[in-house]
Amino acid sequence: MLRIVASVLSIFSFVSFAANGQNIINLASNITRPGSPAPANCQQQAAVLAENIVNFPHPSKWHWVILCDDAGWRQFLIQQNLLAPRNGDQETVYGSTDLAAHLTCLRGSTLLDPDDTVAAADHVIAHELAHIVLNTRDEDRAEQQAITWLREREQRSAPEALHRLTGTGIFAEAVVTLKHAE
Repeated sequence: MLRIVASVLSIFSFVSFAANGQNIINLASNITRPGSPAPANCQQQAAVLAENIVNFPHPSKWHWVILCDDAGWRQFLIQQNLLAPRNGDQETVYGSTDLAAHLTCLRGSTLLDPDDTVAAADHVIAHELAHIVLNTRDEDRAEQQAITWLREREQRSAPEALHRLTGTGIFAEAVVTLKHAE
């Protein structure tokens, strides 16, 4: 169940949600006036995050901030000096985790409309959770762990998907037939 608490910080309008125990999800929008309800897209982004956190190992207490609009995300990147090219290449940043502050900021638009397959909501969330769970700033290590979790989740869901497609009786019958054929 999500609990909404309104507050204001800096130039952003924030709405807070408590999700998954002591995890807090804040929504930040620089196009919404302080005290106004969160825009529908911000609420949808929070729902995507809340649904995905529980799919992977996660901390019991963490603070998440979704910067709902790209103007706010760009401002955050500038403030955090994350727009500078790394290793000569310009990287697109979809999330940023501060391990000491127990804080992760996410680009909200990516949660609903990813611009790359690597930027799918579940991938971005798994990647940031890997930083948290492994307590690492190492991008490659976090990425490898995220890929592992995504594959494990896919393997766990494959029998469930087959069950949904075929129905219990047909699936059970196919298993019996295969055992007799051996």
